[in-house]
Amino acid sequence: MLHALHDMNFDRTYWCDFGVLPQVGQPALRFSYDFRSSDPPGASVRTQSADGIDWFGEFQRGNAGTSMACRGPTPGHLTVITDGAAYVVRIDEPEHYLAVAIRPVLEVHRIPSRDILVFVGYSDITAYGSDGQLWFAEGLALDGIGIRSIDSESVIGDASGDDVSPARPFAIDVDTGRVTGGDARYLRSLGAGGLEPGDETRRGGSW
Repeated sequence: MLHALHDMNFDRTYWCDFGVLPQVGQPALRFSYDFRSSDPPGASVRTQSADGIDWFGEFQRGNAGTSMACRGPTPGHLTVITDGAAYVVRIDEPEHYLAVAIRPVLEVHRIPSRDILVFVGYSDITAYGSDGQLWFAEGLALDGIGIRSIDSESVIGDASGDDVSPARPFAIDVDTGRVTGGDARYLRSLGAGGLEPGDETRRGGSW
């Protein structure tokens, strides 16, 4: 269950109440990554602002992963993660939202001083900004990602290792999503079919 809104060092342009019911006559907006699902929501959020924004939303849960709510990727966006299913919502137009392309989401980080959030899964990382998904770094790890550092230009981490294969460091260029290192390039070095330079990065949805 969600209890708090993490600021992520963004300006506080709105506030949220969690686990509440809608006001009398207030419709419930449904946020979902699978519109065929009839599962009960994993989180309910009422969002308000000083300039009159007031809406209530119910968010479809995932099957594993973290649960949290935070500001971003801009001061005018809300990100909700419930059991690994993540949603990026425009506060002023909540019907315009994106379901984050990674499930389950295990971590979310802000790129320092920039309007970008990065979402980390077991093997992939994706970034979202004001216009939607910026890039998707695919196949960084076989079974786990460890983030070592994030700055305004790069995301540095390790593809988790085991007794047979050591952890493999990687770096992602924040602006382009270009990947150096990680397991994708290791698999390519072993002759994995279909993997060409740059294939581990692709772009996706926008508003």
